[in-house]
Amino acid sequence: MAGGDGLNPEQHERIERARRYAEETTGMRFWVRIGSFANDPRLEAERLLTNLVDSPRDPGVLILIGPGERRLEVMTTPTAKRRLTDAAVGLAVLTMSSSFSVGDLVGGVVNGLRQMADSAGPKADTAGHTSIERRQSGRAPIADREVENTSEQDGSRPAEPVDS
Repeated sequence: MAGGDGLNPEQHERIERARRYAEETTGMRFWVRIGSFANDPRLEAERLLTNLVDSPRDPGVLILIGPGERRLEVMTTPTAKRRLTDAAVGLAVLTMSSSFSVGDLVGGVVNGLRQMADSAGPKADTAGHTSIERRQSGRAPIADREVENTSEQDGSRPAEPVDS
């Protein structure tokens, strides 16, 4: 997260815990940047995400929030988009925007991260088993159906207005 965003240390910690939870449960990388946009939000998100991932094949999600501009941009790498559909990201954006509109920036980010983590599903271990499949319930889990996103888009999401 960016400094100078008007958040106190406790608020930073809440967002950081949600971000780490999303990474640990999904195996994907998540970044949150709160601050002013220097350029067009989409171009800035593309530039930042390109610089943050080690490889374009790495699953990564960037949440870029400009409270002063009332803008929100969520961008995913192509690999992340396979697990996190446009509909799932759209729902998370709606959740965040709704919270932002009532002045709850931190709650919006935390809930949006959790929603995206839940939608992406658990990470698989080296044998291809998810954490759900490794549970000790004694019952076989219902297999998840993988949904392929056939959109020809580049993994970006349109900027949404944010009420602060």
